[in-house]
Amino acid sequence: MSDPTRTFAPRYFEIAQALRARVGKLHPHDSLPSDAELCSEFGVSRMTARAAVQELVNDGLVYREPGRGTFVSPPVVDRQLSNLLGFNAEMRAKGLAPSSVLISAEIAPGTKTQLQMLYLEPGSEVLNILRLRKADDVPLVLDLNTLPAKFAGVLETDLDT
Repeated sequence: MSDPTRTFAPRYFEIAQALRARVGKLHPHDSLPSDAELCSEFGVSRMTARAAVQELVNDGLVYREPGRGTFVSPPVVDRQLSNLLGFNAEMRAKGLAPSSVLISAEIAPGTKTQLQMLYLEPGSEVLNILRLRKADDVPLVLDLNTLPAKFAGVLETDLDT
């Protein structure tokens, strides 16, 4: 009898998740195993291994150089800012309908902790964005994002959808 709580995930997705964990421990420009090595390690076809790596390429975590291999991408500020929008993609991947309610968005003097964690000078301002995140209209997360005030342009995006 099958477990009704178990969800199906394609093999390439499982491999991509394993590679994500590996990438998190590597440094920019470190190499990943070749397609042939991934095939051997995970017991899959070349097409499945390539699909797994392509997931990481699509997310900007790695890059390919033809004839040389696949390498860890250097961190990019835009990738960190994209976390503001990542909830929607995550919920859709789980088959849920994501939504958000913007509660507040304001520029304010940063707290001591905020300034220290963002490496900002004393007296600097920060942008605080507070949203209620939902999946299938069920409240899941009260999400507070704090950014340096210079990123106030993010308010021009639709933070509800």
